[in-house]
Amino acid sequence: MTLVAVPIEVEDPRDVATALEQAQRAQSGGADLVEFRIDVLVEHAEGVTAARRLVQESPLPVLLTCRSDAEGGAWRGEETDRVSFLEAVGTAELAPQFLDFEEAAWSRSANIRQKVRLVVKHPQQVRPDRARLVLSKHDFDGRPQDLTSRTASMAVDADVVKVAWTARSLRDCLEAFELPGLLGVPTVALCMGPFGLPSRVLAPKFGGFLTFAALDADSATAPGQPTLSQLMDLYRFRSIDTNTEVYGVAGWPVEHSKSPAFHNQAFAEQQRNAVYLPLPIAPDATAFVATLDAWLAHPGLDLRGLSVTLPHKETLASFVAERGGVCDDATRLSGAANTLLVDTSGQLHAFNTDVTAIEEALSDRVDLQGQSALVLGAGGVARAATAALLRLGATVQVMNRTAARAEALAASFEGPVEVVTEPGSVAAVVQCTSVGMSTGPDPKGCPVDPAMLPNNAVLLETVYEPAFTPLREAFSQAGGLSIGGLEMFRRQAAAQCRLWTGQEPGAGALAVLDDS
Repeated sequence: MTLVAVPIEVEDPRDVATALEQAQRAQSGGADLVEFRIDVLVEHAEGVTAARRLVQESPLPVLLTCRSDAEGGAWRGEETDRVSFLEAVGTAELAPQFLDFEEAAWSRSANIRQKVRLVVKHPQQVRPDRARLVLSKHDFDGRPQDLTSRTASMAVDADVVKVAWTARSLRDCLEAFELPGLLGVPTVALCMGPFGLPSRVLAPKFGGFLTFAALDADSATAPGQPTLSQLMDLYRFRSIDTNTEVYGVAGWPVEHSKSPAFHNQAFAEQQRNAVYLPLPIAPDATAFVATLDAWLAHPGLDLRGLSVTLPHKETLASFVAERGGVCDDATRLSGAANTLLVDTSGQLHAFNTDVTAIEEALSDRVDLQGQSALVLGAGGVARAATAALLRLGATVQVMNRTAARAEALAASFEGPVEVVTEPGSVAAVVQCTSVGMSTGPDPKGCPVDPAMLPNNAVLLETVYEPAFTPLREAFSQAGGLSIGGLEMFRRQAAAQCRLWTGQEPGAGALAVLDDS
C-alpha cells in the first residue's frame, strides 16, 4: 500500500502543541504518517527536546526532515550542526520511523555519511526499532540530467529513495511512474508543479512507496501538492490500484475545471475502478500531440478517456482521424471533438458532446428552423455551436475578433454560414469565446457590446465560471433570456459519462454542479 504523508512545518518549540494537533487532523483525514519539517527548529536551544516530543507524542509514525535551502528547505547552517541535531533525536529512546537526508550532502562527505549511518544504525542501540534512512533529491529547475544513474546510486545506501523534480510537461510523469519498479528499494518518485499531479495521485498504481498531501492549500510544502481531502475524497486515493483506469480533462488552463469533481463522483457512484485528473497541456498542437502519443503508448497507464477543452478540440479531431480512429458525425461535421474514448482493443474514438448539448439546450427554448443565429468565436466550441445550429435548421452568422479564423470556420462548413462584423437580427446567440471566464485572459470583458444583441433572442453562454459572465449579466438585465454555461457543461459531461461507462451519472454527480 502506498502511504500518505502530511508535511507539517515546526519552526519554534512553542509550536509543538499546534503541530501535534495538526498531526491528529492528519490522522483523522486518513494519513499514514506525518513529516515534521524542522528546518528552522534546529537553530533553537530547545530544539532537540521539542523534536523528541514531536516523535514521542505524534499520533502517527514520523518522517523527520531538516531540508537545506538548496533543495527547497530553510536550513542554512553548518552540516555538522544539522547532523548532530539529527543524531540527538534519532538515537533517543523513541526514534522517528524515517529520517530524510539529502543525497547531495550524503555524497559530498564520507564523514557526514558515517555520522548519519550512526543515527539510523547506531551500534549501541538496543531497541528493536530504528529510523529508516530516506535519501532524497529535489530539483526545482527541472529533471536532473543524471536522474537514472543518481537514483541507482542512492538505492545502494538508502532504505527509501525519494526523488522529486519540476515537471516540464505531463510526459515527465511517465518517468516518475517507472522509477518505483526499477530500483529494488522502496521509492518515492514525484513531479512538482502544475504538470506533476498525476505522479502524486497515481503513485499506488505504479508501486510508489508514499505520496504527500497538505492539510490545506496554504500549508503545501512543494508546488503542485494536493490537499489531503482532495487526495482522499476527490481522487479516491485508497481505491487506486494497478488496474485503475485513467481519465482526465486535457486543456489550458484546467486547474479550475469542474470535470474532476463531476466524473470522479460519477465513478464512485458506479463503483468503477477509475480516476479522473486535471491534465494541463500547453496551448499548442505539437505539445498536445506529443503528450497524447506518449500517454497512450505507456503500457501500464490504462488511459481510457479524455475530456478535451480549450484550445485542443480541433487538434483532437485531427489526431484521432490521422491515427485511424473513429470520429462521430458531430466531430466530422464540426471539425472538432471534446471527448476521447479508448476502447478495450486500443481503438481511438472521438466524439463531440458539445454539439448535442448546445442543440438540446437551445431546442428546449426556441425553434430555430429557418431562423438566423449568431456564433461568437471561431475555436473548437464555436465549431460545435455552428454544427448544432445547422442541425437545428438555422442560418449561422459568425463573428470573431480575428476575421481570418472566422472565414476559415465558415469555409469548412457546407451550409448557410457567413462571417459578420456586427450582430444582425438573430433568434439565438451562442457565446463561444473565453472572454468573461474567471480564469481567462479577460474576465471582466464582453466579446461584443451587449447593447448590440437583440433582447428577444436567446443567449447561450458556454462559459460556466462565473455563472453570470459580464455578457450574460448585461443581457439578462436588459430583459433577454439567457442560458448559463453550467447547463451546457452538465449536458455534455453526462454524455461523456455515458460514452465511457455505458451508464448515466448518478444523482451525487449531478448535485456537484447544483451550487455553482
